[in-house]
Amino acid sequence: MREIGIGTIYTNGWPVDEALLDGLEERNLHPSFHLSFDGVGWHDYLHGIPGAEERTIAAIKLLRGRGHHVSVAICMHRKSRPVLRGETLLTHVTRMGMLTHKVLLDLNHDLSCIIHFW
Repeated sequence: MREIGIGTIYTNGWPVDEALLDGLEERNLHPSFHLSFDGVGWHDYLHGIPGAEERTIAAIKLLRGRGHHVSVAICMHRKSRPVLRGETLLTHVTRMGMLTHKVLLDLNHDLSCIIHFW
């Protein structure tokens, strides 16, 4: 019998719930999750979906609480760059269990892409 493995699930967090995680565990699958999270106060704006930020944060907390490795990709718009200062994005995600972070800057465009590993 062949076994199928899932290393990483890429998602915006919307489908992440207890039922999904229970189903993965029943199949003895323990993937990492990689989510898009574009900053406190900016996620809904950049995605155009009211409530998306709250839902993504809830998914991150659920995944961390169930022992999954979680990483997030953040694309910063020039207007949202201030979330990197003070009591903002880094402080917020650190409280959710961020272990390390890496910053990738695209100097040729108006966006900076930042990836945080949890």
